[in-house]
Amino acid sequence: MMNDAAIDEVTQRLEAMLHKERREAIVYSLLTVLCTPAFVAMASLAAGVVLLYVFRQSDYRADAATVYTGMVFFLASMVAFVLMHSFDSQREVQFSKAWLAGAGVFLLLLFLTYGTELRQHSPTLFGVLFALAGLLVLGLIGQVRLADHVVQGSGTWYDLFVGVMALCGFIVAAYGELLSASWLWVPPKSHEVRVAARVLCRLAASPNDPLSATTVEGRVATLLSRLKLVETTQEQLHLTRKGVEFIGAAVGE
Repeated sequence: MMNDAAIDEVTQRLEAMLHKERREAIVYSLLTVLCTPAFVAMASLAAGVVLLYVFRQSDYRADAATVYTGMVFFLASMVAFVLMHSFDSQREVQFSKAWLAGAGVFLLLLFLTYGTELRQHSPTLFGVLFALAGLLVLGLIGQVRLADHVVQGSGTWYDLFVGVMALCGFIVAAYGELLSASWLWVPPKSHEVRVAARVLCRLAASPNDPLSATTVEGRVATLLSRLKLVETTQEQLHLTRKGVEFIGAAVGE
C-alpha cells in the first residue's frame, strides 16, 4: 500500500486533471447546445430543398404533407439500413438498445405525424418537434456499431448514410453527456477526490487483486471511468493503461 505522501501527490494530480477535463467537457457541451439548433435548421432546409426539387421534377404536388412523408421515408430507410448492416453475416442479428430506442422514437414520430392533427393545428410546433425527433432517431441509431465493411465505405450512398448517422450520433451523445454527467455541474468534493486517489493507489499497489465495483462509491467509480483511469470488467475495477501511466507519473516510477 502506498504511503500518505504518495496518496497526497495522486490527489493533487487528480484534482488538476479533473479541473482540465471539466473545463474542456463544459466548453464542448455548451458548443454542442449552441450548434445543434443551427444544424437542425440547416439539415431540415437541405432536406426540404432536395425533396422539393425531386417532387417538382415529377407529377406530384410538393405540399407540406408530401415533404413530411418523404422525410419519414428517409428516416425509415435509415432505421432499416442500420438494422441490416449492424452485424457481419457470420453473426446472429441482435437488437441493440440504441437501435430499439431509435425505432421507438420513430414510431412515436409516425404517430405524431399521422395519428394526430398537430400539423394542421400548429404547423410551427409540429415542424420543430418533427426536426428534433428526427435528429434523435438518427442520433440513437448512430450509436449502433456497424459492420466493418459498412464503416470502411462501399459506395457513395453508404458513405452518406454512415456520415449522417455519425454526425447525429455525435450530437445526441453530447446531449447525453450534458444531461447525465453530474460531475460537470457539481464539482467532486475534496473527500471524493481523496477517495478516488486511494482507489487508484490501491489498484496500482495490487494489480493482480482488483477491487469489486460494488465496494467503490458509485460517483467515485463513475468519475474515474469518465477520466478513463479505470475500467470495469466482470464487476471488477482495473487500472487502464492511462491509469497506470498516471500513477507512475505521480509517484515517480
